[in-house]
Amino acid sequence: METLFHFIISSLKSGRSSVLLDVILELLQPVISLQETSNKDLSNLAKAAFELLKWRVFGEPHLRKIVPIILSLANDPN
Repeated sequence: METLFHFIISSLKSGRSSVLLDVILELLQPVISLQETSNKDLSNLAKAAFELLKWRVFGEPHLRKIVPIILSLANDPN
């Protein structure tokens, strides 16, 4: 999982994340859900990835994918 977070962080920092945006959005659920976990390293990586994702501008096709994921996580008790 750490490798996935490093992948997200490095692709967002490189400025070339638009090519990989479909892949990154598929990994949005673990990024959000693992921000609060007992594994501090994993939690810090998830928080760093989410901070970078917050500043990314998403087009309408990508928003159609993101909104249902966020809504499902809002109803998740974890």
